[in-house]
Parts: sequence; C-alpha cells; structure tokens
Amino acid sequence: MQARPRGGESVFGLNFAKFVENGLAKFEDPIAHYLPESLVEGLHIFKGKEYSSDIQLTHLLSNTSGLPDFFEDKPKRHKLFLRENLDQSSRFWTPEETIEWSKEHLLPRFPPGARLSLYRHRLQFTRADH
Repeated sequence: MQARPRGGESVFGLNFAKFVENGLAKFEDPIAHYLPESLVEGLHIFKGKEYSSDIQLTHLLSNTSGLPDFFEDKPKRHKLFLRENLDQSSRFWTPEETIEWSKEHLLPRFPPGARLSLYRHRLQFTRADH
C-alpha cells in the first residue's frame, strides 16, 4: 500500500521547497528553529528518550518524524481527538492547543528518521497550516 499525499500536503511541500530555494530554510533545519520552545519540549518522547530537538523539517515533509496522528491515533486513557472535537463542536482548537493535546494524550511511533513510514502525521502540518 502506498500513501498518497493529500492536497494540503502537496501544496505545503511545494511552498516549502520555494523557501529552501530562496535560502529561507533548509530541509535539515530542526523544527525547534521555527517553533516556540514550549511547543517543542516534550513533543517527541519515545521509550523514555527525548527526541523533540532531533526532528528536522525533512522528517515532517517525508512522514518520518515518528509523531502521532492526533486525529486517528487512539489515546490510552482518553477519548479520540475527533470525539473530543464533536463533543465540543463550538470550540475552536488553535494549533498550539492541538499540539499540547497530542503531547498529553498520544505517544510517538518511532524515533525521527528511524524508518520510512507510510504513516501520516497530521500533527506536523497543524502549525504550518495556521
């Protein structure tokens, strides 16, 4: 099974490539260069090791960050994010709130860049789409 990029992911990837072409960013840049420390800290703790500062922009673009999918992954002791959204339909979730919810309720799948993944990470596009 091959993952097909969604429209938003393709547009984001093309726009990001223009940033790289214009020298505004590098694929190898850590996400910590672009996000507040409060969002990055504790974002990716896998098997007791903190990998948050190791996540590069290229990991987000290639779905190899290991970050969970906040929309589809099932939390251990909490309802699905989708259910939470439906239950609070009048609430607007900011990208920061969505990331904090994911940090609190979901676990990363693997270390950043550890393997090629067909697993989609909506979390990585949350901040960029804002």
